[in-house]
Parts: sequence; C-alpha cells; structure tokens
Amino acid sequence: MSANARGVARVFKIWSRFYDHPVPQGLFYRRVHRRILARWQPAPRERVLDVGCGTGLFLEHLARDYGELELVGFDLSSEMLEQARKHNPGVELVQGSVYAIPFDDASFDVVLNTISCHFYLWE
Repeated sequence: MSANARGVARVFKIWSRFYDHPVPQGLFYRRVHRRILARWQPAPRERVLDVGCGTGLFLEHLARDYGELELVGFDLSSEMLEQARKHNPGVELVQGSVYAIPFDDASFDVVLNTISCHFYLWE
C-alpha cells in the first residue's frame, strides 16, 4: 500500500463515523448524486461499479430507485465498507486500492467516482 493510501485510510477510519451525517450529505454529496443521475439516466440491468463508494449511500439510493441495476461498491477503507454493508446487504462490496482495481477490463457498463478522486496521487 502506498504512503498516500495509508494516510487516506487513516483519515477515512475517522471520517466513516461522520460521513452519513445529514448536513454534509444534504449540502454536498446528495447534490452531486442528483447531478450524476440527471446526466447518466440509469438503464435496467446495467452493471455499475462505484469506485470510492464510501458508506454506500449512493449505492443504497441506486438500489432503491433503480432496482434492476447490478451494483458493486469499491473502497479503500474497511471502516467505510463496514458502514456500507449496513446500508446495502445485497450489494457486492470490495475493499482495495484504485491503483490495483481487481476487476477485468470491460466488466462494467458504468463506472462512477463521486468525490474521491482528489485523494488519488500519481505514483
């Protein structure tokens, strides 16, 4: 694991306790999610990867409102994924680094990254 990934993992170990709070979710994250949905317009049976899925709130929204999607969440933080499992019992959630994504090329119809790319550094 890179030094950057270790630092990010430490930050998200703490942030995972507060990430779902209604204030940041309502002011920022949900707005971004709505904009993504307005541009994307999900279609039934699309296979979707959410890179940097965090606590899985966007996945939960997608599962609720677009039930025919096949959803996979991917995140570096085990603590974030622990929270995501509470929101998404039927969604595949995978822990790992964006520098070594464990999926074959062309495995997904849609790949989302909704506010985590600023944590990635070129190595």
